[in-house]
Amino acid sequence: MKGLGSVLLLAAALALGQTVPVTVVKRFDGHQVLRVKPSTENTLNTLVDLYTKAHDLQLDFWSPPRTINTNVDIRVPTEITDVIKEQLRNAGLNYTVIIEDLQKILEAERQEIEDNRNKRSTNSFNVNAYHRVTDIYSWLDTIANQYSSTCRTFQLGKTYEGRDLKGIKIGSWGSINKPVIWIDAGFHAREWIAPATAINIIHTLATLYDTDRNVRKLVDKYDWYILPVANPDGYEYTWTNNRMWRKTRSKYSNGNWWSNNDCRGADPNRNFDFKWRVSGTSTNPCSDIYGGPTPFSEPETRAISQFILTLQRRSPIKLYMSLHSYGEYWLTSWGYTREYPADYKDLIFLAKKGVQAVRQSGRNTQYKSGSAAQKMYAASGASDDWAKGVAGIKYSYTMELSPNDASSRHGFSLPSRYIAPVAREVWNGLKAVVFNLP
Repeated sequence: MKGLGSVLLLAAALALGQTVPVTVVKRFDGHQVLRVKPSTENTLNTLVDLYTKAHDLQLDFWSPPRTINTNVDIRVPTEITDVIKEQLRNAGLNYTVIIEDLQKILEAERQEIEDNRNKRSTNSFNVNAYHRVTDIYSWLDTIANQYSSTCRTFQLGKTYEGRDLKGIKIGSWGSINKPVIWIDAGFHAREWIAPATAINIIHTLATLYDTDRNVRKLVDKYDWYILPVANPDGYEYTWTNNRMWRKTRSKYSNGNWWSNNDCRGADPNRNFDFKWRVSGTSTNPCSDIYGGPTPFSEPETRAISQFILTLQRRSPIKLYMSLHSYGEYWLTSWGYTREYPADYKDLIFLAKKGVQAVRQSGRNTQYKSGSAAQKMYAASGASDDWAKGVAGIKYSYTMELSPNDASSRHGFSLPSRYIAPVAREVWNGLKAVVFNLP
């Protein structure tokens, strides 16, 4: 079983006409994910210290230290597992092993993908499965052709590696300069549930326009611009080389540090030109939260921001929503500071409408709402803060999708059977917010 993940990965790549050397596929044999809950300021500070040294220690914080009595999930490589566990115990930190062997989880994920592929017919696209970038883009073209009265694709530009940044606009053509709803997903490459949820939203808006009265109202009143994969290079890299990759895939010429593969790219959600590098980011190019050498150094963030500003000058963008995972949070600005924006009451009012609708969707999912810095952690250069602070979009949100960060043991590898219920909840929450927009 040890080589199954690599074999399936190579087979999937060859089926798409790509060559992926098995030797470059990062494996996670024996890597454990520890869940730690600090109960005092001292134990919280211990975790913060580990977090600041994460890259040097080869630790991968799936959720960073935030507040007392809030879970922190850490991926720990096999070689240092005993050392880290001993350090946690010595600091008075109890931990639970939520994933015993990450490689086994990823191999099961690959097998599930292969099974889903074998079940579908040649021309079908399962919206409740995970897909490669090229498959997603082909499906967008199909949707635009099948529902041409309401749908058309758009391109924002190119990624560092030359891939298209491609989205879809959904709206009836009865009037010009309609207000806009913007949704993007997948800034962080390993968060697969986010693009899958965006795909489901596209499917709902496109296919139910003629049969669902609420969908028709929303499509007639607003133009929906949806970008399902905001970081295509990084996302594709999670399929071919490293499932846990987070950043973009840029290289820079100011030194030779990028020869270390971990040191490529930047965190696109730390790269927007609003309060850049003020908080919660790193100047270390090898860090997962590296904000880039300059604001908008990444062609992806630059293209997205320019497109949004151009769109905003033509049509008012009423809502900005960025889909991430995980934790089950509905977050408002600000993220760069624990201070609230002046209109926070308006933002949280609508956020709570969304959270209530999510909770009533069947699974009783308990999303938490509040400002990003208060509920999660301070982080500057984020897309939602930029959307509000620069683009002037009043209602700007980020959703951290399922699984939750309290009891779930899936992390970023959420089985595809959860795509449909997660997407349904998100759609119901979005629908409630959009219907209540002033």
